[in-house]
Amino acid sequence: MPALSRVGTAFFLNKPGGGAGGEPGEAVFHADNWHQIDTWNAQTTYNWTVPEGVTSISVICVGGGGGGQPEHDGASGCGGALAYKNNIAVTPGETVTVVVGGGGFEQNWGGSYGMEGKDSKIEYNGTDYAVAGGGERADKTQANGHIQNNTKGIRSGDYDGGGDGASGVAWSGCRQSGGGAGGYNGGGLTGDGTPGNPQYSGWAPVKGAHGGGGGGCSSNGSSNYYSAGGGGTGIYGKGTDGAAAQSQNTPGNEYDFCGKGGSYNPWAGETNGLTVNSYVHNTGLRGYSNNSSASDYANPGSSTPNGNNNNGTNFLLGSGADRTYSRAYSPYTQGQGSHSRPDGGFPGGGGGGGHSGSSAGAGGNGVVRIVWGTINGMTREFPNQGVNKTDEYPGLSGATIDVNGNQMMF
Repeated sequence: MPALSRVGTAFFLNKPGGGAGGEPGEAVFHADNWHQIDTWNAQTTYNWTVPEGVTSISVICVGGGGGGQPEHDGASGCGGALAYKNNIAVTPGETVTVVVGGGGFEQNWGGSYGMEGKDSKIEYNGTDYAVAGGGERADKTQANGHIQNNTKGIRSGDYDGGGDGASGVAWSGCRQSGGGAGGYNGGGLTGDGTPGNPQYSGWAPVKGAHGGGGGGCSSNGSSNYYSAGGGGTGIYGKGTDGAAAQSQNTPGNEYDFCGKGGSYNPWAGETNGLTVNSYVHNTGLRGYSNNSSASDYANPGSSTPNGNNNNGTNFLLGSGADRTYSRAYSPYTQGQGSHSRPDGGFPGGGGGGGHSGSSAGAGGNGVVRIVWGTINGMTREFPNQGVNKTDEYPGLSGATIDVNGNQMMF
């Protein structure tokens, strides 16, 4: 599917002093999921104009998560990578190309593969910065074991840091849950954020590391909640590691087998001397489990939530093909009735595998965030120097955040 194209906006804080030593601002870019099928397995491209007075930017990108395999005893998708690059010299009025990767999703039932997530990055003056690879697809054709992010779900281009996405799993005789999105350092591969299935593979799910998303858990049988997505990763600074799913054979509720989101409450790592108590953001969210309520969406929470909450809101704006996001809407349930999918957490969590009569999951969409200016006299730099949400800092509560596209996967 060709990349989608939208023209981003840059209308706030566009005044002198916005460079390395001036007025702070930020822009966030989403995979444009006004219609679901337009983002899965695709990228959304924005042309963003550098605001007046801005001469340096820092960027963080998360790739889309890999999709689960839509087949009985399906394999799971890998998590997307996270990459960041600080202090990129820019010229006001020039164009930065922003590419946001959608999560992988195979809408048709059957076959040996899921769909890969897509890369997220920015490009400026011919250089690709902070390329965060989308997670590798589920692949049941290989032997029992971890599905490696060898070429997908890794960092590339010009970047300063980040983490590779966690592996998915293929295992004969049992569906598998998704891997977590990468953190602010290191790599997922067969360690941090990987999913588990103690009953079959003997592996327990693993928490994320360096603020990355946690791995999901799965079990065999036709019961609800037995396959789940991996956790996403927060983009507002490195915070707590995403918790792994509960390592047990039978989930007690729809959240137990979900990988939890990483990087809640990054204030503890803030390096510019400020103390701020509030923290409410829509990134770093838990995954979903199969057959969970389609109207229950992950709650970003406040303080340091455990990722087990719902926000109680059904984000279905319209009916039929005009729905913006639903985990239980045909044809996006692969012909498996009205069962909701084990989607990966936003951004970048890997989707869970399918089961006879139960859909496979979509990977969590990717995201890109650009910041500029100074906080408390220091340039904004990832992973934790003044990169929390701009309007949460003292004196900046009225700052407008330039949001491009729609994020409905929470």
